[in-house]
Amino acid sequence: MVLIIDGYEVSSPLPVSQLHSKYQLLKANSLSVLSRPARQVEASEKCLYVGQREVAVVAPGDNVNMVGSEDATTCHIVILRDVHTGVTGLAHLDNEEPNDFLTLEREVRDRKGVRQVTRELDTLEYSVSILGGYDDENSTSEEITEMLITVMQGLNARFILHLAC
Repeated sequence: MVLIIDGYEVSSPLPVSQLHSKYQLLKANSLSVLSRPARQVEASEKCLYVGQREVAVVAPGDNVNMVGSEDATTCHIVILRDVHTGVTGLAHLDNEEPNDFLTLEREVRDRKGVRQVTRELDTLEYSVSILGGYDDENSTSEEITEMLITVMQGLNARFILHLAC
């Protein structure tokens, strides 16, 4: 349906190379995250680790304080949060296959206990963060990012991209 970046609707194809040059708030948010020091997470913090090719979804009230992943080189860590229900999903994607992202979106949308709430809304709306994907020699990362943008533009939902780094 629609992809929103910096308050603007993005409906046409968007080259990855223009993400930060065209959208300054997205760039500033991304640089802010990159400037933060790494933080070691302790098992006592009720965390859920998502490995490569895995997806996890949590909802408010679950006994989880944080969801995370690591080691995203050409891979992408995608965080999708339903702004109405607070259901949050994280996927560690390693290819440009759309089904992997579609699985994440479906799992967030259909999370048991909140499915009815999202069905009653006129529009599904998600906050999106994309992390990882360096500029590799085979353009693998670029292909994954472009797939994510294209798929978000084609789904019947609003995707608000807050972070891409």
